[in-house]
Parts: sequence; structure tokens; C-alpha cells
Amino acid sequence: QSGGRVIPEPEPVEFNTVEYTVLASWICALGLFMALAPSYFYGPTWSYFLHKGVPLPPPGVMGTVLIVIGVSQLVAIIFRAIKFLPAMFFLSGFIFWIAGAVLFVAGLLGHMGLMEAPLFLYMGAHKFVAGSTLEADRRRARR
Repeated sequence: QSGGRVIPEPEPVEFNTVEYTVLASWICALGLFMALAPSYFYGPTWSYFLHKGVPLPPPGVMGTVLIVIGVSQLVAIIFRAIKFLPAMFFLSGFIFWIAGAVLFVAGLLGHMGLMEAPLFLYMGAHKFVAGSTLEADRRRARR
């Protein structure tokens, strides 16, 4: 109670844990693949930037970042920490958008590797939508 008024408890947000677990697991699997992939798996865009002397992070860095974000998402799902989950989906979407933008620019400059950009941009957009939907559901339940 607050000043004689009863403040209702927010209803718990029901979300499809299977759907979000699959999304987070996919991020972990993709990150693991990218972290463990040998350098010759990386395409012509990476090679183009490397040979032009552009400072690049080591090939496994993006994979490691995705593993950390994916595992964090899984932990949030397991403990139903719905308050943090939308932000984590936003982070993974941001990583995909940065990667997609870099691939797009590299593709335009080097005339190679441009086909990977739309996939990364799509995956980033999908993560943004998933996080936004979850945040909207969370806010709706608090009303």
C-alpha cells in the first residue's frame, strides 16, 4: 500500500520460452562456429580488408562475443529475468547489424563478399523485433 492506495502487483509476463531458447541457442551455435572456424573459412571480404592493411579484430572475436551474448540470453531465459532479455536481444541484433554494415561497405569497396551482408542485416532486424516484442509484452503486463 502507498498512501492508502493498493498498488497492484504486475502480472508475470508469459512468453514462449521455447522460441526464445531456440533464438539464443542459435546465437550460441553460430558464435561457436565462428570462434572455432579456421582463418581460411573467412571469405574474400575479410581477405580484402586484411590485404589493404585495415586493422581487423582476430577472426574469432565476433564468435566469442556472440557466445557470451547467447549464453547470457539463455541464463536470462532460465531464470526468467525478462527485464534483461530484451536488452540482450538488442545487443545481438546490434552485433549482426555492425557485421552486416561492414560486409556491405567492404563489398562495395572491394566488389566481393556483398552477398553475406543482407543475411547479417536480416538476423539483426529479427533480433530487434524479438526484443521489441518481448519488451512491449513486459510493459503491457505492468499496466
